[in-house]
Amino acid sequence: MADETAEEVILTQERAALDRWSAGDPVGYVQDGAPDLTYFDDIGAQALVDGLDAVKDYLKTLEGQIPVHRYEVEDPKVQL
Repeated sequence: MADETAEEVILTQERAALDRWSAGDPVGYVQDGAPDLTYFDDIGAQALVDGLDAVKDYLKTLEGQIPVHRYEVEDPKVQL
């Protein structure tokens, strides 16, 4: 891991989060989120959800509703 660039570390973390979401675990998606995380979607949370605890509470309402699925990250770009 010491040889990984910051970009690779960030992409690894993002893929781990997406793996959880695509496995049907919406709360796991933000498990390592920052305390000042914000979340928005156009389906349920049609207003900005502020703060990690509030986002986790919202995502708990989606448990059991996210079907297991595949995803693909194409041409990712990380800006530092």
